[in-house]
Amino acid sequence: MRAFDRFFFGPVAAARPALLMRVVYLLVAFDAWSNLLARAPMYGAGNFNVAHFGWLDVVQPMPSPALYVGNTILLGLLSGVLALTLGSRLLRCLAALLATYSWAMSQIDVYQHHVFLSLLFGVFVFFPTRDELAPYASGSARKPRTLAAWGYVLMCCTVANLYLWTALAKLDASWRAGHVLEQLSIFVHLTEPVRALLAGSGLGERGAWTAVTLGIIATELLIAVAYLAAVHRDTGVGRGTTVWASLACATAIGLHLGIEMVGFRIGWFSYYMIALAVVVFAPARALALVESLLRAAGERLSALWRDRLDRVTSPSSRSLWALALSVPPVALALGMGRSLEFPGGGAVALFVALGSTAALFWSALRGRLAAAPGHALAILLAVAGCWTAIAHSDVRTDYYRLVADDLRHRGELHGVTQASRNKFSGPLPRPRPRSE
Repeated sequence: MRAFDRFFFGPVAAARPALLMRVVYLLVAFDAWSNLLARAPMYGAGNFNVAHFGWLDVVQPMPSPALYVGNTILLGLLSGVLALTLGSRLLRCLAALLATYSWAMSQIDVYQHHVFLSLLFGVFVFFPTRDELAPYASGSARKPRTLAAWGYVLMCCTVANLYLWTALAKLDASWRAGHVLEQLSIFVHLTEPVRALLAGSGLGERGAWTAVTLGIIATELLIAVAYLAAVHRDTGVGRGTTVWASLACATAIGLHLGIEMVGFRIGWFSYYMIALAVVVFAPARALALVESLLRAAGERLSALWRDRLDRVTSPSSRSLWALALSVPPVALALGMGRSLEFPGGGAVALFVALGSTAALFWSALRGRLAAAPGHALAILLAVAGCWTAIAHSDVRTDYYRLVADDLRHRGELHGVTQASRNKFSGPLPRPRPRSE
């Protein structure tokens, strides 16, 4: 058991799990708002659905665009709040359930990295809470504080397992020969630098694809080993540790930047993996500096009202303070709901408004009124981020184009005309030529 204990309960810089959660939750929030919402029209089309699990088809209602929109917006908002506050384990559990249900409700979503994000969210439940991390936040950037964080170690093992099985899946003869990668390249628009690199390799077209595939397999295996070794990244801070960690970080970043250069359409997967590599392999001093700055900003904000709110003792006064603090996020949420132009947008905005008010009252009644302004500010910023991401992305245009295209394929031309009149729909999709 000693080896087991050393592996799972060794020292980990306190800033690593904290920053890892902040970065991943923030990416998930903006991914949900600016990308995933566009897929909503496919859910429940033709009153037909097949969930990823048979029992889910029995217990859940028929998925609909409104249901998917509501789940996705709530997932983004909760992830945004968790990125700012780190939250309680209960909130992290709720985020993990929303993330899992977003893909499990229908086999329309077959992106494997969405399952991977559910695993990450599940592991985050066992990361240290904000209160547990607080005693370690006093460490200086020159000598970061460490703690035992078996949840973080489990996360490293999960990522290593992902890279390992991704590499093993490519040991098939078709993969090793480069055939699969060559065929996949037909469906993407290779950038000119990539084409020039393949043409000038001197190995011929087939040989170049084979070499690229074998190189990817070796790289993924090396990254898997590096993530397992990163469990003990903070045990020693010698030059050797810094060198191998820097090489591992550069290798992981290079792999996923290469995937983006080639043009494979896998959502934001590469950005998630780059963020993980940076936090896991970066020097603890740099991470501690960033986390200390974030915490210092939060402490300065809370100091503005902490002394005054700590003197509020009567339940009625606490309730009035909670009501006053809930006004800005509630007003912004309701305003966002009126302008979203998504099915279910108004309902989810009302749910957010009621949930925010209930959460703030709960904090006040539990005697934690001093923390309520911080919670209200986090909710306010999350709602503002959601509204901004939707307003300044093409997600609504993509949504209504997909609505029109789906109706056209089903021959509902009147519905196509109605969908095309929406101000976000863009040009009407061209009808495809019918075969005689």
